[in-house]
Amino acid sequence: MQALLRHSGLLILADRGVLFHQDETLARAILAEETLVDGVLCAPGEEIEFHRGGRLASATLACDALVRGFPARAGSPLGFHPDGSVGNALTASSVHVDGVELGSGARLTIGADGRLQESWRILSVDTELHGIPCSARFPVWSWSDGSLSCLHLAQPCMIEGRRLAWETEVLLERDGGLRAARRRRYPRGAVAPWRVFGADESLLLAGAE
Repeated sequence: MQALLRHSGLLILADRGVLFHQDETLARAILAEETLVDGVLCAPGEEIEFHRGGRLASATLACDALVRGFPARAGSPLGFHPDGSVGNALTASSVHVDGVELGSGARLTIGADGRLQESWRILSVDTELHGIPCSARFPVWSWSDGSLSCLHLAQPCMIEGRRLAWETEVLLERDGGLRAARRRRYPRGAVAPWRVFGADESLLLAGAE
């Protein structure tokens, strides 16, 4: 039987991934039950994170919901800025963000100023975009101006003088410069995990602060 802990009004798993900020407020935990947190109905058995000060930083939605005016999809991670505004989400229906129309099932990152930072597209087949062969096995992320920000290579490719192998994860700057290249091997036919964020990972919490 799993050990449970009641902390800050939340029932959490006591022996799995509990972290605290330096001021001893909760930073990260796994919910033991469906819980309304900071106005968001959060799914049980999923990780939940808090900014310093107690505002919700990330959680998994228990049901489709209009969150801070944003139509977010159930079962998907949802990220928040310290002021409580939505910073990262998977759309449950079409939405306009910063003048851009995004359809249902689009994951996007929004800045604290409400401007669109990145969004992904799902390819049906491997496709060359901006001169780079992109794998359809993973979403392709783009900056708000349409330039590529995060992708996996469909075949070996030269980028800025570096020969990168098939399925290397490539992160690009807004000006197209190479930020990082990481190779993670996934067996063919296996379901590879999809990134919640593209190249802009500013909302990720490194752990207890």
